[in-house]
Amino acid sequence: MTNIYSDRPLISPKGPSLHPPADDDRPNLGALFGALWRGKWLITLAAIIAVIIGGYYAYVVATPIYRSTTVVILDTQQDRIVDLQSVVGGISGETSEVNSEVEVLRARGLMGKVVDRLDLIDDPEFNGKLRSPGPLDVAKGSIRSVLGLAVGGVTLPDDQQARRTRDAVVSGLLDRVRVRNKPLSLVFEITVETESPEKSALIADTIAELYILNQVEVKFDAMEQATTWLTGRVAELRGQLEAAELAASSFSASTDLVSPDALQALERQLKDLRDRIDVGDEAQTVAADLLILMQSAETRADRAAAAGDFQLDRYLSR
Repeated sequence: MTNIYSDRPLISPKGPSLHPPADDDRPNLGALFGALWRGKWLITLAAIIAVIIGGYYAYVVATPIYRSTTVVILDTQQDRIVDLQSVVGGISGETSEVNSEVEVLRARGLMGKVVDRLDLIDDPEFNGKLRSPGPLDVAKGSIRSVLGLAVGGVTLPDDQQARRTRDAVVSGLLDRVRVRNKPLSLVFEITVETESPEKSALIADTIAELYILNQVEVKFDAMEQATTWLTGRVAELRGQLEAAELAASSFSASTDLVSPDALQALERQLKDLRDRIDVGDEAQTVAADLLILMQSAETRADRAAAAGDFQLDRYLSR
């Protein structure tokens, strides 16, 4: 008996049946609704538990956060008094200077002044050591105790402990403060988020106030340094004038024949030195008067007015 093999696949007249009929791919909605209906009580129970957990978190565990924003506007107008502004300087409004002012508003030194002004070290919201432990903290402590992970803290001297606590409070305040410069403007927004709307507004206003006060103090220090420098410069010019006059007198006494050109040159030199001394004396007088006014000012508004800085007046009015 002979077996014959063929390389051709055997194909039925109706074609290969590789997929089930198209009707079998359609979802059976009746069966799906039937399964959901059979588990309706389990679905209802899960929904109730989810609502209870969400409500407990929203009204018991979660703490509401309130946001407050204070706006500070930089004014680049500068009032020039003689030539003191070339020594004191001011804000020109360039991008680099605007970015620098943003960093000044977020500086740890300024935030430290806010912490000291508002006594935030005694505020449990910023000082975690004053907060009573919550349920989650108690559970963590119990787990650590059971696992033997509880470790006694290292005792530090009082001054180091106080410094560390203050640094932690300052860092916590920085985490809640956001300073933003509106594009293409000199407007700064100081936004603070806390658990109290009054506290958020108070902290934002205090940051702006201390920033303005810092600008007044910087202007006052610059004015004082400029006055000291002008005083020394006037004394130096006066010494040069005396030396020039002495040289001219010695020259006149030691020679019988004096050239008219030489005399004119000496006279021009003496006149130039006298003019420079007069300008220096005027600048010194103006600077000394401004310094006396600023030192005698009792309030920040009086000091800003004495400085003659229109920018600081606008800051204080806001």
